[in-house]
Amino acid sequence: MRRKPTPPRRRMFYLGIDVSLKSHRCALLDAEGERVGNSFSIDASQEGFSLLLVTLEKRGVLKEDLTIGLEATGHLWENLLAHLESKGFTVKLLNPFQTNRYRELLAKKAKTDDIDAYVIAGLLRSGEAQSCYVPDDQIQGLRDLVRLRNTYLDNLQTYRRQATSLLQLVFPEVGSVVKDPFGKAMRTILQQYPTAADLAKVHPRKIEKIARSFQGNTFDRAKAEALVEAAKNSIYAGRAKFSRGKVLASLLSQIAQLESAIEELDATIAASLDDSTQGRSDTDRLTSIPGIGPKTAAVLLAEIGEVCRFHSADHLVGYFGLFPGLAESGGKPLSAPHISKRGPKHFRRALYMASVAALKHNPELRGLYHRKRSQGKAPKQALIVVARKLLTIVYSLLRYQTEYNPSRLFLAAE
Repeated sequence: MRRKPTPPRRRMFYLGIDVSLKSHRCALLDAEGERVGNSFSIDASQEGFSLLLVTLEKRGVLKEDLTIGLEATGHLWENLLAHLESKGFTVKLLNPFQTNRYRELLAKKAKTDDIDAYVIAGLLRSGEAQSCYVPDDQIQGLRDLVRLRNTYLDNLQTYRRQATSLLQLVFPEVGSVVKDPFGKAMRTILQQYPTAADLAKVHPRKIEKIARSFQGNTFDRAKAEALVEAAKNSIYAGRAKFSRGKVLASLLSQIAQLESAIEELDATIAASLDDSTQGRSDTDRLTSIPGIGPKTAAVLLAEIGEVCRFHSADHLVGYFGLFPGLAESGGKPLSAPHISKRGPKHFRRALYMASVAALKHNPELRGLYHRKRSQGKAPKQALIVVARKLLTIVYSLLRYQTEYNPSRLFLAAE
C-alpha cells in the first residue's frame, strides 16, 4: 500500500513592528530566527500600509504563514492594527512589559527602532508572546469618556485648591458670609469683584442683582450687605491687588468651564450606557449593590471591559492592584505593607469611594468593616478589605449575570 506523500512543512514568519507617530519600523524573521531581508520603514498612512503588504508579497510571505506583533505604547498602534486585521492577518498586541523583559533576556542594552522591531519579532517566534486585551468599540468609547472625566475632575480639584488658597489671602472673611464661595452666584460675584478691596467699593444692590440672576439661590439684600461689610473690614493688605484679582477671576472661570464640561460628559456617559441592552443590564446589576451609583458603575464597566478575560475574582482584584505589596530582606520587612497600586488610579479611587458609601448604605459590607476593625485592623486597612470584597461581588454579578443577593454573597463571616 502506497504511503500518502507528506505535505510540505509550512514556513512560518514573524513580523515585528515598532510603531511611532509618523512612521513604523518593520523587521521580519523566519522560524529559525534568520532575518528575511533588511528591516524597513513604512509611513503611518494608507500608502505606507499598502507598501507593507507589497513588501511582504515580494518576500514571498503569505498571510496564513505570518504572525505580526505590535507594542501597545500609547494609541499609535490602533489604526495599523485595525488595518491589518481587516486584511486577514494574525496580529498580536504586546504589553511593553513583555517586550522589555524579553529585551533584557537578550541583553540588548541599546534601544533603537530597529532593535525594538527585531525584539518584537523574536518574542513572537519564542511562542511566549501574550496578546493584550483590545476592548470593543462600545467599551473603548466608554473608557475614553470616563478617563476624560477623571482628568477634568483632577484639574477641577487643582483649580479649586489654588482658588481657595488665593481667596484666603485676598478675602479671608468670605467664609463668614457664604458657605460655598464656588457656588454659581458667588463665583460670578467674585469673578467681577475678586478681592476684598474690589468688593468694598461696590453697592450691595449690585451684588444682589448678580445673585438674583441665578434661580434657586438664597442670596438676598442682607447677605449682600454683610458681604460688602466684611470686605470693608477685611485684613487683606491689598498687595498685588490687580494681578491677584486677575488670577482668581481666571481660576474661577476655569472652574465654571470644567463643571460645565463634566456635566456634558455625564450626560454622554449615561446615554452611552443606555444605548446598549448589555450595557444597560450590566449597569443595573452593578447599581443594585448598595453603595454603587451610575457614575461608579460607568468607571467599573469601562475599565473591566469583558469580565470573562479574568479567570477568577482574585485575578480581577490582582489586575487592579488591590493586594498587599511586601518588601522584605533577610526575613525582615523593609516597609509597612501597602496595596500594590497597579492598574488605573481612578479605578481604585472610584472603588474606594464606593466602599466608603457602602459603609452607610450596605449592611453586609458595614458588618465586614466592623469585623475587621474588631480584629485589630486600622480603619483604612479595613476599608481596603471592603473594597476587595466589593470588587469580588462586581465580578460575580458580571460573570454570572445575576443581581445583588447578599444571602448568597455573604454565606459566611469574612
